Amino acid sequence: MRAAVWKFPLTAKNILKIDIPRSARILTVQAQGDTAVSLWAMVETEEASTETRTIVILMTGQRAPVDPDGLRYISTFQIDNGALVYHVFEYIGPTGAI
Repeated sequence: MRAAVWKFPLTAKNILKIDIPRSARILTVQAQGDTAVSLWAMVETEEASTETRTIVILMTGQRAPVDPDGLRYISTFQIDNGALVYHVFEYIGPTGAI
């Protein structure tokens, strides 16, 4: 088994659907540079199958769009020299609820 850390750029939305290898273990989401935000995951490099995962990004004080029990925390990142703070979760709740 070969593994490597891969980067997945994210778009500026509150709810994102991303296709990543099934083996992916999400490590973190961070701002890179002034505005680019990416997700990093450990993946098996020989994994061919992918799955769609739902990522939820909330600003501090913003209400979650679903029951928080369906959210798994990934990380927090800041942009604009800390003026904007975002909290990132993977949605693991019931299919179709988001």
